[in-house]
Formats: sequence, structure tokens, C-alpha cells
Amino acid sequence: MTGYKKINMETWARREHYEYYTKQLKVEYNITANVDVKNVLDFCHSKGYKFYPAMIYLVTKTLNRIENFKMFKDKYGYLCAWDKIIPNYTIFHNDDHTFSDCWTDFSEDFDTFYPNILKDMATAATKKGIKSIPFCPEKQELGKNESQVPMVRIP
Repeated sequence: MTGYKKINMETWARREHYEYYTKQLKVEYNITANVDVKNVLDFCHSKGYKFYPAMIYLVTKTLNRIENFKMFKDKYGYLCAWDKIIPNYTIFHNDDHTFSDCWTDFSEDFDTFYPNILKDMATAATKKGIKSIPFCPEKQELGKNESQVPMVRIP
């Protein structure tokens, strides 16, 4: 699991910027980018790995290296930062076109993370309903849900 720390707004170097964009402009954003994943796909095929869990690992590992991507507001409105991001993803059910929400505790070690996410994905594939695996305790308390869905366009 993961913990978090409250950001000290009195000493935080980005305080003025944060308050400007959240209080004055009330900015919210999403980013979509085309990313060449050919090398990852080739690696997965050569090693027998599934692409989706491998991409979840790579994206989560990258996001965990950037402090600003780990920030959130707690239930009291205080700005905080997770010690690490835990990936939250969906498993699609072909038979009825619904999906189940799932999460896997993150490990920097791919050989540890990969079998764990495969196990969680297998569980989610057999359980219908929005929450195939209950929220991890920290996120349930805070009502937060980070999600990532790699979209693939093959030319």
C-alpha cells in the first residue's frame, strides 16, 4: 500500500502558481498524446508479456518519478502527495460490454508487479460489477481514482 504527505503550503515553492491556477483560473486539464509503442510491443511479443499490463507498469513507473503527478486534495481540501501512485484500470467484459474497475499495488520491480497485475486482471475478468476488487483503503477514504487506459492506433 501507499501513504502520503501533506504539502506545507507555507514553504512550498509552487504555492503561488498552484493558488493562481486553482483559485483564480480554476484550470482543469487532460492530456492525450500519440506515443510510438512499437519497441514496447516488440519487447512484449519477444518475451511473451501481455501489452496492456506492461504499459500500465511503464506509465505508472514514469508517473511515480514526477512529484506533481502524485498530488491530490484530501477529504479536508489539503494538498497532498502520494508516496507512490497505485494504478487503477479497467477490464472489459466482451459478453455484455460492461467493464470492471481494478487496481494492483505497484512495485518498481517489473518481475514482482507483472504476476500481481495478471492475477488481479484474472480476478476482474471473472467478477461482474464496477468494483471487481474493492478500492485500496487510502483511495476509498479519499474517494480518489487515478485511471489510465492506453489507446492503441495501428496504422
